[in-house]
Amino acid sequence: MATRRRHAARLKDLGVLGHEDDLEKLYGWSTDRMVQDIQRVREYGCPYCLQPVNTAEHGMGIITLAILDDEQPPYYSGNVLWCCTRCNSEKQRISAETWEARQSMWNLWRLNQIRLGIDPESLEFLRLNEGRLTSQLRLW
Repeated sequence: MATRRRHAARLKDLGVLGHEDDLEKLYGWSTDRMVQDIQRVREYGCPYCLQPVNTAEHGMGIITLAILDDEQPPYYSGNVLWCCTRCNSEKQRISAETWEARQSMWNLWRLNQIRLGIDPESLEFLRLNEGRLTSQLRLW
């Protein structure tokens, strides 16, 4: 799996790993588990934005691996998350505090829409079109 090889090579260069196989042995990056997690994102959507992930249209490159905290060891079970490339890119461009605040705000907004009897996903400005928002309104 290319993602695992790429992360292993980077961590080896940084001195975190002695050998690329250490990523699975020491940190739990099992290929089988990774495939299951990717399938879960394909089935249920991005865990951050909750949008469907269309691999048929965009290929598997639309799903990416987010390292939650670069300062912590790369344990698969607690420090990585598969998500859409858009969310991973946004997450990397802003501080962790801003990202958490944004996620909290959107979750509260979605819950409020549901409480009001509105399906938040039915609102036009949430729809994605080829990786871009369909309206001019930017979510972030």
